[in-house]
Amino acid sequence: MILAGPKNVERFDLTDETGNTVWVLEAKPATTPRILLYGVVPEGFSQIEPADDVPPRRLVPGEVLTMKTTTEIIVFTHTGVASGSTNMEIINYSMKVLKPSD
Repeated sequence: MILAGPKNVERFDLTDETGNTVWVLEAKPATTPRILLYGVVPEGFSQIEPADDVPPRRLVPGEVLTMKTTTEIIVFTHTGVASGSTNMEIINYSMKVLKPSD
């Protein structure tokens, strides 16, 4: 799974279809990752879940996942299916504006 593009990311959450947390990253202050690879904590971020810097579990091909990327002004939500142990095929996408940009 590779995420590229959002600016000023504050938080990244990955959950499975039952709502269980798979992986959570935070950046304080918000930062723009050059690239985000599943299981690799980018510079400027801290891993919140799993705790103690334990790598996130491998994804199960076919499992439904929800990925939320929270920026300073928008929450991007991607729903998809794991296509490998570290990959996700996006099926649906939405975004919610938290506050208008200046």
